[in-house]
Amino acid sequence: MAGTGVPPINIEGTADWSSLSRMMNSKGIQFSKARTAGTSVKVFTNTPADYRQLVALLESIKRPFFTYQLKEDRMDQRVIRGLPREMSVNDIKEDLESQGIADAVVQQLTSRTTKKPLPLFLVKTKMPEKLAEIQRLAMLTVSFERKKKSSEPSQCYRCQRYGHTQRNCRLAERNSQQNNKKLTNRLGYAVATLYFPRDDREHDVYIAPGSDRDRNAYSYRSVVTDTDTSKQRSGSLLHGE
Repeated sequence: MAGTGVPPINIEGTADWSSLSRMMNSKGIQFSKARTAGTSVKVFTNTPADYRQLVALLESIKRPFFTYQLKEDRMDQRVIRGLPREMSVNDIKEDLESQGIADAVVQQLTSRTTKKPLPLFLVKTKMPEKLAEIQRLAMLTVSFERKKKSSEPSQCYRCQRYGHTQRNCRLAERNSQQNNKKLTNRLGYAVATLYFPRDDREHDVYIAPGSDRDRNAYSYRSVVTDTDTSKQRSGSLLHGE
């Protein structure tokens, strides 16, 4: 439902929707609407509690689906500058916890080209205001910068589809070669369905391959196929992850 901040859940398979919807009703799971989307049913739950209940139900019956992270579960991401590359992530986490960041998740960033560790660390937390008060870690002066959003659409490394991540995917695992045969048409374009949190909607996006030098680079133009909107988007895309 637009404006609720609750993302849709895409349930694979349409044949047994009647029995599944009755099961949802028996569990008290409320949803504002459900509609078919190819071989799946897209369900829009009313509240975060309904969302969590439906996810738990689908996982318990091992039903393939994918969704997006609840807005209330998203963690603020900041890049830590000023620490040596040899610094242990556990030491950073302990230092953050001692300064009041109890939910810190820390990982070291690596170079995209060499894959070697960088003197940069990513911290995820739901306490960004507390993080802003910290000036030192391991007795070193540090700074926290907001993580830049990628200009590329997110890709799930479980099912290989675009527009969501493996954290919220319970679809069948596929290798990238299998997926590319389905996604790429004769013109070399791939079709992805991306979720836009700002209006709680999904839109089809055509992805054009990048240069021969970097075949992993993409340029995008958004093509909206929903019948009730005429919006067109282009350029960088916002994602639910």
